[in-house]
Amino acid sequence: MTYAPVTAPAPVQMPKRPVVLIILQFFAGMSGLLPIVAGILNLAGGRQLAEDELVNNINRIEPALMDEAGLSEDAFVELMRSTGQWEGFVADFQGAMATWAGIEIGFGVLLLVWTVFARTIWARVLLTVFSVLAFIVHFAAIGTSAMGSDIVGGMLVAAWPCALLTLVFCWLPPINRYAKALKLAR
Repeated sequence: MTYAPVTAPAPVQMPKRPVVLIILQFFAGMSGLLPIVAGILNLAGGRQLAEDELVNNINRIEPALMDEAGLSEDAFVELMRSTGQWEGFVADFQGAMATWAGIEIGFGVLLLVWTVFARTIWARVLLTVFSVLAFIVHFAAIGTSAMGSDIVGGMLVAAWPCALLTLVFCWLPPINRYAKALKLAR
């Protein structure tokens, strides 16, 4: 009996990382990093930021109370301070700001984790899901006026196109080909 000669399998080369994947990781990283920075700034502002935002935007934050009282913004704030309700009002608003900041930081951290593994299919699926959810959360946080200063809101608005571009780049053909080639090379 003769056997066929056994040869070593041909070495499989690792595929070259496509530029599109690097662009995906940039946008996904920005969509995770911007909310983290916004949340940290919001938490760092604390009570003073909450009070400043309430004073400057009381007509936008509590329009029903303003209409009911029939006073100007400054007069309404002074009325709230004189009746002792201002401290509770500021504390509630600060709590809302801290809650939204925590949610934004949480989504940002998750997006950064999935960004690190973006070359794998499972991470891109999670990146897609969390990008959509983060997009909705950013919209809700800005809509509730509980995200503090305009800089913080601007960072969340800047995270929107990054999340949208993450969704687009996640499923481009070069990245899918790279993921398949990477799987075969292992």
